[in-house]
Amino acid sequence: VAPKLALSFIMAEQKENKPVAVITGASKGIGLAASLKFIELGYTVIGCARSKDKMTELQTKYPSCSFSPIDVTNAKEVESWSKTVIDKYGSPDILINNAGVACDKAPIEDVSIKNLDLIIDVNIKGVMYTIKYFMPAMKANKDKQSKIISISSPSGRIGIANMSPYCASKWAIEGLMLSIAKEVPEYMTAIAYNPGGIITEMIYCLMPELNGKIDECIKLGAIGPKQWADVCVPHIIGMKRDDVNGKPIDRPNLKELLSNNWKIYRQIKQQVLDEQAKK
Repeated sequence: VAPKLALSFIMAEQKENKPVAVITGASKGIGLAASLKFIELGYTVIGCARSKDKMTELQTKYPSCSFSPIDVTNAKEVESWSKTVIDKYGSPDILINNAGVACDKAPIEDVSIKNLDLIIDVNIKGVMYTIKYFMPAMKANKDKQSKIISISSPSGRIGIANMSPYCASKWAIEGLMLSIAKEVPEYMTAIAYNPGGIITEMIYCLMPELNGKIDECIKLGAIGPKQWADVCVPHIIGMKRDDVNGKPIDRPNLKELLSNNWKIYRQIKQQVLDEQAKK
């Protein structure tokens, strides 16, 4: 057995054969919430994000897991990180491409080149790099029914005025995963996962009036990251290849929850506008 492969098997034994979940964008939002839920469910979580401070904090709190400051737009960083992870933990059972960015709403002619590049680099190329470098080990490990989950968006299935770069990036993820699903072997699954409407800091790009109002929205019944993870992580774990591979998958109860979230968003937005009008 090759030395590196032998090391992977040894480390897997040392980890008591816990399933491994690799998650990008693990410092906040649904990436952080998913990481904590996977840990709760007995997984070894391998997380990354650009925030060195947050990764250090999580590493200190969860020493049996691995949290690293990685920029997914840097192919060399992703390649090096993937090799380190695979050598130590073996191939992941679940790879979740979650890292993503948005920008303030604007017509395409008013979007800066910097923001255009950032959206494409993180939301598309970052996903491609991560899959590219973890895929060989996942394909080689026939003992695992592994899954590649790329977080999409309702914006990846419709068009939204003044959000064309973000929508384009999520449409790209839908096409990417549909194609990769045709490349993976029969013991692997690849899907684009529509998480539905979750209130995170990204909502500020859509409704700046909600800045600082996340907790208030959640108290009124909007779905926050923790509520999302409590339902969607078990959903992702339980999905079967024959039911989902290559299909555009929605979170459970998507339409009902999305409608409720937006009702709450509009309510809070109106309250903010009314308060501003009184000043």
